[in-house]
Amino acid sequence: MTNQSNNVEQARLAALYEVSSQLGASLDLGEVLNQVMDAIILLTGAERGFLMLFDDATGQLHTEAARNVDRETIEGASMQISRTVLQRAATTGDAILTSNAQEDERFSDQQSVIGYQLRSIMCAPLRARARIIGAVYVDNRLFSGVFKEADLELLGTFANQSAIAIDNARLFTQTDHALARRVEELTVFQQIDQQLNRSLEL
Repeated sequence: MTNQSNNVEQARLAALYEVSSQLGASLDLGEVLNQVMDAIILLTGAERGFLMLFDDATGQLHTEAARNVDRETIEGASMQISRTVLQRAATTGDAILTSNAQEDERFSDQQSVIGYQLRSIMCAPLRARARIIGAVYVDNRLFSGVFKEADLELLGTFANQSAIAIDNARLFTQTDHALARRVEELTVFQQIDQQLNRSLEL
């Protein structure tokens, strides 16, 4: 391995360590999702990034975070991605890399790939506690060959770390909501009890 290759690899590992060390600092789900998405774009040099999670009730993938290279939230017409790539990564558990989706026989006949003129794409599953909770997707629509195998490996490594932080934030949010509902129920019972006591006194 040349000195230049060593330097590139060291820079990649340093960047991975830097963004990984910040994960878990917050249990606010929205903040964690945006933090993960910004870090993934930084690590991969992607033009856009999307984070999808499975809905426990419906089993469908839903977009939870979408960011561009300028750290702006993506909305509306810019939410044009390949659902085929996402679904495949999320259901098989295999990371996916295509240098040019327009010419990749796995995806070239997909309407989203053709219509949105998608080219460089990477997608990795989010795996936490031995189950897949969603997937992360990054792309560059203008250029082919933007991502390499090393980028996919880096994305997969960070996706696994991110999944734990996301799952922890989701569990905390669910627990927090459940606690709030329980407090609300107890407050209602207390009010009913007070009313009954007043009625009995009368």
